[in-house]
Amino acid sequence: MIQDLNLGSNPLGTELSFDDDYEFSFQNLENLKTLDLSNCSLPDFPKALIEGSKSLKKLDLSRNFIQALNQDLFTALPDIEQLDLSGNLIKEVKNA
Repeated sequence: MIQDLNLGSNPLGTELSFDDDYEFSFQNLENLKTLDLSNCSLPDFPKALIEGSKSLKKLDLSRNFIQALNQDLFTALPDIEQLDLSGNLIKEVKNA
């Protein structure tokens, strides 16, 4: 049972455009508590990527290319305690 997963500094988002869907997800990792996706060239907040991770407490999305956030994204993270979005290009928070 994986609880901590560090994928930081892997170019996960380099093949994605802002309209593409992610081909991988962490939906089978419902016990995941910590996920590091820092410096992964992600073009947006990977909601589809983390939807199944209901136990997530700490998520690091720092140093990516995220430009906007949807207000409803926090419903996908009911137990989040720490969220790092520093070093992104966030310009707006959109309504759902």
